[in-house]
Amino acid sequence: PLFEKAYFSHLVGMRKPNREIFDFVIQENNLNPQKTLFIDDSPQHIEGAIKTGLNAYHLSSLFLH
Repeated sequence: PLFEKAYFSHLVGMRKPNREIFDFVIQENNLNPQKTLFIDDSPQHIEGAIKTGLNAYHLSSLFLH
């Protein structure tokens, strides 16, 4: 109930941290990157999101337990 849609790399044919996946999700949902938060546990994915203009938060393993 917290999410409206999920994106799976193998279904959309794009992978993080490549910019194209971030641009695709932004455009498909008409998002403002400056007002969008991306959360992930991989530093390279965080870097890719930031390069796309998204706000990003690195979820550490501390929170995954």
